[in-house]
Amino acid sequence: NNEEPNTVSFYDDESRYDAFVQYENDWQQWAKQATVKRKIQDLYRELFRIKERLKYDEQLELIWGQGLLLWKYQEFNIEYPIIAQRMLVEHNVEEGIIHILAPDDAEPNLEFDALSDTDVPDLSDVRKIFEQTEYDPANSESYTPILKTVVGSISPDGLFIDSYGDNQVMPSERPKILNCWVLFVRKRSENAIIKDIQIFKDKLNRDYHGS
Repeated sequence: NNEEPNTVSFYDDESRYDAFVQYENDWQQWAKQATVKRKIQDLYRELFRIKERLKYDEQLELIWGQGLLLWKYQEFNIEYPIIAQRMLVEHNVEEGIIHILAPDDAEPNLEFDALSDTDVPDLSDVRKIFEQTEYDPANSESYTPILKTVVGSISPDGLFIDSYGDNQVMPSERPKILNCWVLFVRKRSENAIIKDIQIFKDKLNRDYHGS
């Protein structure tokens, strides 16, 4: 059989091309949705693991941090949030929902321990200003001035970065504070443990005298 093969171009049939374009658009939309769902599932699993860690290790605590300080000081890289608040994990098993909530007795604090071995001047005045501020993590105007003051006190070249998109910002000799939040687990300080013991004792006293 010496007949020439019949070659058909994909683009000869417009309906075929249109169907392919529609398929590609549908696939891209599905891929975006699948990516979002996968990230949500990964976050859910991570929060579940954190809940279990906190459940079996009372020396750990979950912290909500705001305003991430990035600074290369001498040979050390400092990456730590300036504002920190203790959080709780509540798991609604029936609905498959995990809530991150601030306990009633948890107050936001300025965290300067990462700067204790540096030559940063005393920041007690900044702490006093913060204590008089009504901090609202959902309202940037309530904490942005404090973060700008902190980074400006660390260095005259200090930079507050309000928005950085998908760009990765690394520690450098010029200190920077990013307007972002972080959630992490850390070991509880001795002061926090003593405070919890005192709260527990006060509750026992109230229950005893109220009974």
